[in-house]
Amino acid sequence: MRRFIEGYIKKYESCQRRKENREFIAPLGEVDQPKFPFDITSMDITGPYKTTQRKNSFLLTFNDNFSKYVETLPISDMTAQTVVRVYATQIVTRHDTGSKLVTDQGRNFMYAFFKETCKILGVYKIHTTSFHPMSNGQIERFHRSLHAGLSHYVNATHTNWDVLVQFYLMAYRATPNTVTGYSPFYLLQGREMRLPSEGDLKAKISQTPLDHNQRLKNLNASLRLAYRIVEKANRRSHQKNERLYNHKAKLRKFHTGNLVYLFNRSVKPGLSRKFYKVWSGPFQITAKISDMNYEIVDPNNKKQIVHVNRLKQAYNPDSWKPTAKQKAKRKSRNKPPAHTEEEEIKIGPFPLVLPTPQENATDHLPPDQNPHTPATTPQTLTPPASEHRDPTYLPTDTPRSRREMQPTRIEPPMTMSRTRVVP
Repeated sequence: MRRFIEGYIKKYESCQRRKENREFIAPLGEVDQPKFPFDITSMDITGPYKTTQRKNSFLLTFNDNFSKYVETLPISDMTAQTVVRVYATQIVTRHDTGSKLVTDQGRNFMYAFFKETCKILGVYKIHTTSFHPMSNGQIERFHRSLHAGLSHYVNATHTNWDVLVQFYLMAYRATPNTVTGYSPFYLLQGREMRLPSEGDLKAKISQTPLDHNQRLKNLNASLRLAYRIVEKANRRSHQKNERLYNHKAKLRKFHTGNLVYLFNRSVKPGLSRKFYKVWSGPFQITAKISDMNYEIVDPNNKKQIVHVNRLKQAYNPDSWKPTAKQKAKRKSRNKPPAHTEEEEIKIGPFPLVLPTPQENATDHLPPDQNPHTPATTPQTLTPPASEHRDPTYLPTDTPRSRREMQPTRIEPPMTMSRTRVVP
């Protein structure tokens, strides 16, 4: 009895779509580690914020995963044309194009215009899976720090954030990162940023100026040493985070052809979140991309790649009802009528019109007419179509115009001048 109830609950679709209203936790996968500045970069858009006097509502953020150097640019909209223009004129012109660019699946980043621009610039663009911001975690974590920092300095109406963001970036770039141990400004410029308040805090020590070649050698050696330290620090930080994160994680495996439900937090307009079923589906797994990503297809044969955390096993095979592909109906051309079995189809030379059998005309000729002389038939002339008249036609009594329906006016119309004269 217990097994029967457990099996019934597993196959009951409403229970499967409502219970466990959270994502599963899978172990962290392998992450490519950058080896030099702008080797792996990421870009995202945060907002919308309150529109400022300069008509800005969003922030385009660009992050270098090696040095943690960040560029944040206010934009008025997040269309693909605006993103491409700002990325090419404000980021690529200041820094290099980079080797790899990681974005989410926003329409502005998945647009063909943006992809073609990356191809022209020689940027290898990749995107994360849908509704899984953890794949681009560095820039998402920066958004949290950005909002916390700006919240202390914006005005009461929140309309000056686009002016203050550059001052926040100055402090962020000059602060040593907790992972690398160096400031983002130092890893790019080879020196620390000079802030307005540092002149009073540092002791003035007279040093013998070095020649130009010696300064270049020292700078090259210090940057190489810093890059090796940062590379090891990034790898060590990822291993530490992986160990802490995988403490409660569990790897779940699916096979091709399995039925699954997909976790979806978005609620349709007009529905209450309290009663919403977060698991949609079922879907069918068509391919295994990796241990973390699978390709699924819905009943309408629409494919998408999702993370394993958003998948849940479906146990009722009867719930999978794919729709058959309907081919477009072609207009049937007018075909000639088919020949019946009684008709005989002739092939070869033969007259198109068969002669009709005629009776013996000599049997009906008058006695005074020669049988070899053709009979004269009376010919009647047909009048032209314009002269055809119907003898039963009678014209109607309807007048041809509205004027004929009115009585004839004897006196002129009454006007304002005549009303004054007539008593």
